[in-house]
Amino acid sequence: MSEVLNEKVTCGEESGFSRRRVVAGVAWSLPVIATAIAAPAAAASGISATAAFDDAGSSVAFPELTAAGHNRTGSGPTGFHITNSGSAITGSITVLIRIEPVSAASGDLGVGVQSLTNATLIGPSLSATGVFTASCSIPGIASNATASVPTRFYYRGKKSQIGNFLMSLTITYPDNKVETISTNIALT
Repeated sequence: MSEVLNEKVTCGEESGFSRRRVVAGVAWSLPVIATAIAAPAAAASGISATAAFDDAGSSVAFPELTAAGHNRTGSGPTGFHITNSGSAITGSITVLIRIEPVSAASGDLGVGVQSLTNATLIGPSLSATGVFTASCSIPGIASNATASVPTRFYYRGKKSQIGNFLMSLTITYPDNKVETISTNIALT
């Protein structure tokens, strides 16, 4: 009886097909199939863009939000830019802007974005605790080009108040890549 079984196995192996060979072939082909499926997804994603602040630490003017002519000086960026070193970005890029006091602000001191050039400020809000939030949208960037967004600030509070703030931008690209950059703002 065992001779009959052994002969069937030998006969099956000679024809090129055995359960062992089929399982081994499937095991070797799974990584190849997985790589082939993942390759198009990896090639389709990967926007090559980076954001940075312009002239961080530069002298910046801060007009008072509600009192015309009450201007202050301080330091901060003059704007920000996004450099695209890859193929054209055709979808919208969303930028969330947040400016918050480094330590608890005294009174109602706060710093916000008054206006942006080359982008529209959406939903600007300065809370009672001095936290500013807003967003803007950049429609896309050509291949190997830069989108620059000059920024003008304002302050709210007494002319004698000074404070330090952290400005953060959270940039979301059309492929859902997220980049966050931060810099300091000082109201002197």
